[in-house]
Amino acid sequence: MSSHRGTVEGFFLAGQNLVWCKIGASLFASSIGIVRFLTLAGSGASAGVVIGAIEWNAVFFLCALGWIFSPIYIKAEVVTMPEFLRKRFCSRRIQFLLSFLYLFFYIFHMLLVEICIGSMYLRLIWGLDTYLITIFLLLIAGACTITGGLVTVAYTDTLHATMISTGSVLVMTFALRKVGGFRNIVDNYFTAKPNITSEGNWTAKPECYTPRQDSLHIFRDVKTGDIPWPGLIFGVPIISLFHWCNNQIFVQRALAGKDMNHVKGGCVFCGFLKLLTMFSIVIPGMISRILFPDQIACVVPSECEKHCGNKSNCSFLAYPLLILELLPLGLRGFIMSTLWAALISSLTSAFNCSSTIFTMDIYTQMRPMATEKELMVTGSMYAYFPVFHFETPFCPAYLYETLT
Repeated sequence: MSSHRGTVEGFFLAGQNLVWCKIGASLFASSIGIVRFLTLAGSGASAGVVIGAIEWNAVFFLCALGWIFSPIYIKAEVVTMPEFLRKRFCSRRIQFLLSFLYLFFYIFHMLLVEICIGSMYLRLIWGLDTYLITIFLLLIAGACTITGGLVTVAYTDTLHATMISTGSVLVMTFALRKVGGFRNIVDNYFTAKPNITSEGNWTAKPECYTPRQDSLHIFRDVKTGDIPWPGLIFGVPIISLFHWCNNQIFVQRALAGKDMNHVKGGCVFCGFLKLLTMFSIVIPGMISRILFPDQIACVVPSECEKHCGNKSNCSFLAYPLLILELLPLGLRGFIMSTLWAALISSLTSAFNCSSTIFTMDIYTQMRPMATEKELMVTGSMYAYFPVFHFETPFCPAYLYETLT
């Protein structure tokens, strides 16, 4: 595989030589960043199992990616989604517009949000300096992208996916042992309420801190449900269709497959890992509320600010609290590194895809006669450009100080 890294195809598509396990692991690691980790566990703590149904929804569209969309993309011989639309509709304007939309999404949503939340989380848990964390994350993620392109990203994603899966299963095991099994989750979740519900003359309404009565239901009432069943059935699939079948991050992994059998196998493997998230992340989030109701379900602003620095709620602490309170010291460090791995995987994926889109869809239009070596140098250098260029006004430290 190393012999292909000196070409554009080798750098951006790993020489189209990825096997099913690397494709599946890379798909999974790219989709489960630290924001997703904290959101899944926090939603499980505050609203129950319905967030896990959205993860299960991904299985169907991973199959669609492997069996329906990937053959079309591969037959079109494209590297990026904007390039596919240019060939499909014979319009370079569509390619140029979609390229800018993708770059805007990756820079302002994925990269900056992941770095911001990751930095605040690491500062909150370990007390590290936010600026140093940000610089270190950028250097590590950029180095992984520049040194070998998608090949290096796929290898690191495979390692990170192994760490994430193993670590989350270990946390689930310790959490279930502490709470006494699944039956005790059902019995104790609905009584997990904070002890402090008033401050001065103000008293919180019971519905603000009482667990939802439909917390163990996936299909919820149209009027009272936070995610009503019509939205889950008809709305979420539309988002999932774009997310899994038209997103450059996941399409690029499919395009890099050794053959269609490996692409389909990778999609099935990723779907299996996504099925586990309900039990390895969402359920532990619910257990965290049972064990630490005063922190996770806090309703008094002063109490919430004391526990997590946020006056509204501290549900995002559900997973970190399990790690810090239940696990032995040595294992605690390993599990913390899984969250670090999730953050690095999402950053390297966004770096790699944004550099691919900029190089193949925008730079090639500005310099149609660019050589292969020039394109590779451009793709490598762009990996560092977007975040360093836009980081100053959206600095995580500035956001942290503003929000907290």
